[in-house]
Amino acid sequence: MTRIESMFAINPNKDIIEDRPLQEKFVLKNSLIVLTRIRIVIYYLTWLLKIDGFIHHNWYPTFTKFAYFCLMAVLYFFEPRYIISYLVLILFVVVLTHSKFYETYLMPLFNKWFFSEKHLHALLQNRNKIQ
Repeated sequence: MTRIESMFAINPNKDIIEDRPLQEKFVLKNSLIVLTRIRIVIYYLTWLLKIDGFIHHNWYPTFTKFAYFCLMAVLYFFEPRYIISYLVLILFVVVLTHSKFYETYLMPLFNKWFFSEKHLHALLQNRNKIQ
């Protein structure tokens, strides 16, 4: 309905939420349904945190978080029609990592950003003598 029509016409479905009529009085069953839904949502959230928990248990958490973010970005922006371009890009990165340019210019930057002593997991640093 347009805005003008809604001023004059009566909407018979105005008291319906989620295909259920809105009830005026409190019913214990409705609150139990809401609590059950909240419990299911909490269960799924904890399950997702357990799935992604591997990020925080690696030697270099900064690198694993960066790799996880890149993976999520690739999965979000992935389009099957560009699969050959993605494969060429992966092959280019593999060849680049075995080149002299990578060893002289890029490897020191990656070591500084991701693999230095300060980026090592707190429980695995030398002062803790766990290694």
